Amino acid sequence: MVQGSTEVRRAPASHASVPVLAPLLSLFVLGWGTLQFAPLLLFFPRIAPIGDVAIQGIFVVYGASLIPMLLIGGSLSDRFGRPRVVLAAVAVTGLSSGLLMLAGSHPELVLIGRFLTGIGCGIGFSSATAWVTGAVAGARGSRLAMVLTTVGMGTGALVTGSLAWALLALGIPHPAVWAMLPHVALSALAVGVVLQGVRGTHPRGSAIPGRAIPGTIAPSPAPAGAGDARLGLRDPRFLRLVLPLAPWTLICTAVPLATLPSAVRQEGGIDPLLFSAFLTPLPALGGLCVQPLAGRATASPRLLAPLALALAMAGTGIGIAAVTGQSLGLLLVSCFVFGLAHGFCQTTGLRLITAISPAGQLGRNTAVFQALTYVGFFAPFPIALLAQHFPLPDVLLGLLALAALTLVLLLALGRASALSSPSAAASAPASAPTYVPR
Repeated sequence: MVQGSTEVRRAPASHASVPVLAPLLSLFVLGWGTLQFAPLLLFFPRIAPIGDVAIQGIFVVYGASLIPMLLIGGSLSDRFGRPRVVLAAVAVTGLSSGLLMLAGSHPELVLIGRFLTGIGCGIGFSSATAWVTGAVAGARGSRLAMVLTTVGMGTGALVTGSLAWALLALGIPHPAVWAMLPHVALSALAVGVVLQGVRGTHPRGSAIPGRAIPGTIAPSPAPAGAGDARLGLRDPRFLRLVLPLAPWTLICTAVPLATLPSAVRQEGGIDPLLFSAFLTPLPALGGLCVQPLAGRATASPRLLAPLALALAMAGTGIGIAAVTGQSLGLLLVSCFVFGLAHGFCQTTGLRLITAISPAGQLGRNTAVFQALTYVGFFAPFPIALLAQHFPLPDVLLGLLALAALTLVLLLALGRASALSSPSAAASAPASAPTYVPR
């Protein structure tokens, strides 16, 4: 099929669903690998000689390896195609869980495995998300990417944490092997599916004359002398909306999962590992609940971004009440409300990135957004440092004030962005970019 000067070769009908299935399954598996470690922070010290300081260091290593890989993965996927990069990412995360299987007898493998998880998820999240948002037109693409990642995160934490608790309670030998087995099996399945998307690529991953790279966006036809006028990261909406919004995406998961639970006493003989397994998916559940609204094409990101910050303020306020009153019920509510805020932040950010990015920069720009979200991943650490000198509720009041300031900033800058951003005709290509499945 020829459109203007660009020839687009369609995939056989029997493989038509593979390009969408592959990145969606990959996001589920990557999300599982990311959050399965949250309850395991309480599991590994029970089966291996790992102290509290060491386990916190292992937690940090993930972010340290993930952030640079996010940026690298996005650029690589723009150059070599999404399937090749996603394939490597899923394989690495499967390997990381394989190493964690041996953590009972080799504690150092917890550090290595967690480091590899950051590498795999870093190159995979941005590439697979760009693959989905390129394959599915409109707001539905970012919504699907958000949903599958979130479901993977929640399911991974719940299944792995509950399984680890049951293995310890029953005294099953080699519990780490059985706890990691589900993710290893899912990773192997995802590798097989993604391989279908890799078939037909050029050995070097470059474009074959007359054909687009599988998993990328074929350029839309444009009138002579015209081109894709989208500005990418130079678009005013990036600085005025995406930049201040992005860190709150993971502040809204890190604070309810890493800061609040340890500040509220667990009574009634609840095992902390089991409690963590059920608490961890709550922000993910909240993120899913907002998708019917956040993913609507008619919902303006200029309004959704301030709404996300308002929910972050609500979650923080309920969290302060939970810590002050030592209430497990309020802690659960706070985690869910934070999840609502996380869902709006993530989907709104991805929609904006898709709207402002030229086809050849979508992977890189998605990676930049996701790297910015991980700035919020480190929020529990300054909070913990400040809590050594001030009561935690007072520190959280500071976080509440910061959220309020960001809300005011988004309202002001969002209005300015609406007045000064390029018109729809100037900021988007003449027609939607053509995705080429293979």
